[in-house]
Amino acid sequence: RSRTELEQLVLSEANFTWSDYGLGLDAALEQANLVAKAHEDARWYASVMACCLCLRFFKAFRANPRLNVVTLTMQKACLDFAHFLIVFFFLFIGFGIIAHALFGPRIEQFSTIGEALHTTFLMMMGFLFDDYKDRMREAGGSLAIVWVAAFNGFVVLLLLDMVLAILLDVYAEVKA
Repeated sequence: RSRTELEQLVLSEANFTWSDYGLGLDAALEQANLVAKAHEDARWYASVMACCLCLRFFKAFRANPRLNVVTLTMQKACLDFAHFLIVFFFLFIGFGIIAHALFGPRIEQFSTIGEALHTTFLMMMGFLFDDYKDRMREAGGSLAIVWVAAFNGFVVLLLLDMVLAILLDVYAEVKA
């Protein structure tokens, strides 16, 4: 059917005009956006509630002596972790900024400081390095090798092992 036939059909059956139809459609789309936003909010609230539920398990762990060791270990290690995170934060930010300076002009994943920090974090977790190692070497040359060796030595091996050392030290203290 042509547009004029459809317009006549709409006008004859419901006494609508095209502007009324447009306003109704706008209102329906606005309601759909509100429903989508409410759904997103509900998912966020459900996630927060799930986290709170998990944290409440630690309160229940106090009743069992073996599970209470986990809770006490986490409580006593908090201050050590805070100091560790300060050192880790500055060292990690430094490596991220250096990665941005070295690789940013040639590799898109390092083109902004935010992207460089994200990519560096994924490399610290063991992802992406194999995907970018050749491009990093091309972009940074011998400095790329130095950056990768220093990053793996300081951040991946030393600092992440310090997390384990802090936990085991406090665990041995709590267990004794």
